[in-house]
Amino acid sequence: MADPTDLPSLLLQKNYVYDPVLPLDQGLKEKFFQDLAAEKIDTIIFSSALCVNYLFQMLNDQVSPEKLRDLMNSKLTIVAIGSVPVEALVEMGAKFDITPDRQLFEEALATLARYWNLG
Repeated sequence: MADPTDLPSLLLQKNYVYDPVLPLDQGLKEKFFQDLAAEKIDTIIFSSALCVNYLFQMLNDQVSPEKLRDLMNSKLTIVAIGSVPVEALVEMGAKFDITPDRQLFEEALATLARYWNLG
């Protein structure tokens, strides 16, 4: 497997890091939603059902679940690492584009690069 960090065309400009608790900083939530709505976020990688549920909970003040689903379904590439986040996305009515063969973050990045024809 190619090391995703060796892919020169894959440029990471901003990275929101998952924290196992909902953020308390309202400004961070608003900034994340603004970036999402302005199409400054290209992909979201989900590694658990909790991640999926937290995204909907976190943005509940900014956007309805239906509108968030619409944004996710039309504007983002969604990566689900394993069957559990796939099931959570389906339950929320959101699509997923990619599921790597192995449940590893590195594999998800490599699969994403191939999906975008970068690797």
